[in-house]
Parts: sequence; C-alpha cells; structure tokens
Amino acid sequence: MSLVLGTVQLGMPYGVANVTGRPDEAKARAIVAAALEGGVRDFDTAPGYGEAESVLGRALDASGMSAGMRVFSKIGGDAADAAAIERSVRDSLSRLGISRLAGLLLHREEMLDRWDKGLGATLGKLSAAGLVERLGVSVYSPARALQALGMEGIGLVQLPANLLDDRFERAGVFALARERGVLVHVRSVFLQGLFFLSPTAAEARVPGSGTFVRRIRVLADEHGVSVHRFALGYVREICPDAGVLFGAESVAQVRENLEAWSAPLPARAVADARAAFQGIPENIVNPTMWEQGRRTA
Repeated sequence: MSLVLGTVQLGMPYGVANVTGRPDEAKARAIVAAALEGGVRDFDTAPGYGEAESVLGRALDASGMSAGMRVFSKIGGDAADAAAIERSVRDSLSRLGISRLAGLLLHREEMLDRWDKGLGATLGKLSAAGLVERLGVSVYSPARALQALGMEGIGLVQLPANLLDDRFERAGVFALARERGVLVHVRSVFLQGLFFLSPTAAEARVPGSGTFVRRIRVLADEHGVSVHRFALGYVREICPDAGVLFGAESVAQVRENLEAWSAPLPARAVADARAAFQGIPENIVNPTMWEQGRRTA
C-alpha cells in the first residue's frame, strides 16, 4: 500500500474545502518536492485536469528525484478512434517528460462499454509498444468496478472509498481485485474535502451531509485522532493492498497527510466507523450528484 499524490489541484481549482485556488508554479513544484521527500513515488494526473500534466512534468524534472517515480494518467471520451487515442497518450507523455505511463485509465466508466468494440485492443497495442504498463478505468459505481474486473486486459481500477462510502467493500470489489491481481487506487478519501468543513458548511454544500460530518468529528475526538488521520487510517485498514490518493494545495497539507498516514489508528476506530456509517445515501457519497441534491433540497 502506498500514497499517491493526486494532481488535479495543481492544474485547476478543486475541492469543496479549497479556499486558496490553484497553486502557482513555484508552490506546485514545492508540493511535488515535499511529496517526493516524504517517500511518495506515485502520481495521478489527467489531460482533463487543466494544466496538471504540464505542471507535474516540470515539477518532476525540477526535483532531480526521478528514480522509481510512477505516473498514472487518463484518456477521455473525446478520444474516439485509435489515432486520437495514441495521440492523446503521446501528448501526455510529452507534457510529463516521461517515456512510459505506469497506468492509463479510462476517465469515464461508461467508456467500458467500448472496451470489447475495439477500445481494449487499441489500448493493448499501446501497452505492447511499451508506452503503458497497466490499463484501467476510473469508476463511480460498484457495478462498473465489477464489470471492469471481469474484462481481459484491465489491470487497474480507481474508485472512491471513505468513512461514509463503503459501497465497494460491501460489493466485494476489493476482495475480487486482490484475487485477480488487479491494482486498486482509492480516491475521495476525504470526500473532496467535505470532511474538513464544519457540519453547517457541509450541510449547505451537500444537503444531508452535516449530521455525518459532525459524527466523524465526534468519533475522531473520541479516539484522540485528527479527521485527517481518521479518514486515511480507515481506508488503509479496509483496503490494505490499494494505493491511496490524496491532494494538496500547499506543502503544509502534504506534510499533514504524510504524518497522518504514518500513524496507525487505535484498534477500535475502524469498527466504530463501520458501525456508525452504513448505507449512506448515494446523493451524499457521490459528488456527481451534489449539484442535483442542492437543486432539490
């Protein structure tokens, strides 16, 4: 298990708790350098994250610490044919300043429906050419994760999981991925920063979430840990084979996450979280539904 630095914040403003916006170039380089110094070697990015690939590429080059680094990127649904897909991947490699991606993911889960209609074969050729190590997909639903795990050539699945979102664990996704040797990357461990808002602010941003955010704070206090440590430690316990994504808008946030990651949770914390948070409504745990939730609240 390892930490993976997500770089969407380096390319565009991101997250419901983000009050500083996108870091400038100097801050972005400092964020990447701090992650590297803390032992992080895996980085997640995408062409759809604004300037993230270019910023990350320059930061990695400036760091002078390229040994052992692994970069995971994505392709979007606009890459409709083999030539466009190869061009997208080569453009990503150029922006990143590397010769091979550790992983290439379909950025939208519905792209899985094209896998057996030529998309899988096209990506397989890129892998055979040495441009990509693992092929995979970023999903929002357990059904799509299970679909991906049944497909030939899928070696990586990125999915959300956190204190409030146990859908993938309950569906058996982690166990099946382990059985089939598929790497899992877990994102949204802080639910896009929602856990760091006050209960009142969380409720205003995502109707129905305030009660759960308050309960997270209460449980963290009861166990003598920060919300950071509680959230990271929980995911570390429920999917110990996964890479866990975190984002940062400052060097201080990188260091805070590294410190929280290094400290194990008290023995009962995970059990208490499981008991407290079961079957949370999808309109709370799925950020793609948040705008709709605000309109109907």
